[in-house]
Amino acid sequence: MFLNSMALFDQMGPLINYGQQLADEAVNFIYELEPMAAKTVIFKSQYLDEKVDELSAAVSFDAAMIKYVLCMFLAYPIALIVSRIPSASIKHAAFGTVGVIMMQWTFGSQWIHSFLSSAITYLLVALWPHRKSMPIVAFTFVLTYMSAAHLYRMYTDYMGWSLDFTGPQMVLTMKLSSFGFNLFDGKQGLAEEEEIAKTNAAKLKALQSDPGANPKKVESLARKIKYHNKVLATRKNFAINSLPSPLQYFGYTYNFTNILAGPAFEYADYANPVEGKAAGSAQGVTNGRRAPGSLLPGLGRLAISIACLAIHVVGSSQMPISYLDNAEWKSSQPYWQFLLGSWFILLMVRFKYYFAWKLAEGSSIFAGFGFQGFDKEGKVIGWSGASNMDILGFELGGNVSENSRAWNQRTQGWLERYVYARTNSSLTATYAVSAFWHGFYPGYYLFFLSVPLATNASRAMKKAIRPWFQTAQGQDGAGIAFYNVLAKLTTTTHINYLVCAFQLLSWEASIRCWGNYYFFGHALMFSALAISNVVPKRKFKTKQL
Repeated sequence: MFLNSMALFDQMGPLINYGQQLADEAVNFIYELEPMAAKTVIFKSQYLDEKVDELSAAVSFDAAMIKYVLCMFLAYPIALIVSRIPSASIKHAAFGTVGVIMMQWTFGSQWIHSFLSSAITYLLVALWPHRKSMPIVAFTFVLTYMSAAHLYRMYTDYMGWSLDFTGPQMVLTMKLSSFGFNLFDGKQGLAEEEEIAKTNAAKLKALQSDPGANPKKVESLARKIKYHNKVLATRKNFAINSLPSPLQYFGYTYNFTNILAGPAFEYADYANPVEGKAAGSAQGVTNGRRAPGSLLPGLGRLAISIACLAIHVVGSSQMPISYLDNAEWKSSQPYWQFLLGSWFILLMVRFKYYFAWKLAEGSSIFAGFGFQGFDKEGKVIGWSGASNMDILGFELGGNVSENSRAWNQRTQGWLERYVYARTNSSLTATYAVSAFWHGFYPGYYLFFLSVPLATNASRAMKKAIRPWFQTAQGQDGAGIAFYNVLAKLTTTTHINYLVCAFQLLSWEASIRCWGNYYFFGHALMFSALAISNVVPKRKFKTKQL
């Protein structure tokens, strides 16, 4: 059998060589296009570039990263100015133009990828607005473009890192793919879904009036209708009834407050504030009332962002992420100390993301985005509509599901609305798209294949174990408080274990890191699933009347 496998590998050798030859030719072709792409860069400033280079040399920090961070901070004063422009058309032009300038100054000729993918997507949705396949074609195109970018980067700089266009392209992929679905919903998708809702409601009514109907079937259909109505309400909120003009469209795609690092909110959440329409999501109402001042909420996010940056810089300088793949560092301390050290290292890594996401959220709020409307009593709900991260929700989450909902919320919403809900609730499709969107390093797949197992184990243990910490009457008490603390500690330790693969990327480094943990995370998951099946169900005492 071994000899047969070796023979098969030998036969595949020419095919592998041919594939590598094709990849080399593709890379050479892209290099040949570089001079053409360079001619599209209109915004150039030799003076600014020289000053940035001087600063880069002085602080030993990448020049492109300095430009990137400067643009994100400059978005604040520019957002305040643009938000006060009375003309919607001029606002759209300003959002788009400033975004293009930032992309060109930061990424040079690589900015062309954002323009090409945006322009082609606009043509696709404009040519086939009424075809049911239109949003699927657009989604497939932008995801394929994103995947090709990841593969190109891996092939030309495997395991290396430099700031390039793939970060903004990931944000743009979410915006462009959602745009296609929202336009289709506005044209005809909603009408089709409303007919389905009417049919399901009639079926439920007939079942409920049938004395011989299976109760489980009735309950299942009722749950299905409830979920479908929730999905339908969301689609109504984000539907685009007519094709936006190129000015509106490119204002949205190049919106300078979120083109670099997100948050990738919906077209309706961009266009409504810009054009003076009712702001806010389905969570609240406006009744024609203007959104309150955005200065203080935006400054609050800015302050949080700066604090996160300071924590990241100081903490990561003491214990860099390279320690996770360092056997000598691991062996130089007791196991419990290694766990605490690993937790600290990955916490410091997360503060880098918190910095970027909160910084972008603040400038988006300055521009008028993210207002959630008013509640029924007329009180302001908040400005979290542009939030991408619930920091405390993630760090203090009591189970994997809570952590997932708190992390990278715009991406979670995108996957739920445009993959999960449109593939008949397929988790396989959802995780596959999420993995492709992130890239093709083995570490991503080790992580994403482990998360569903961790989620199921967490749910099973909660269902089996939590009741035993309640009082005899099934009430929450001191025991539940202890359970909650234990659950939070277990979850944060487990998440840190899993995310090692996501951060280290390569198969070898990921397995080495998990090996340093003695693979306790996976052992814990399988043990939890086994234990939850043998723990007896607790019976509570009924209250005597």
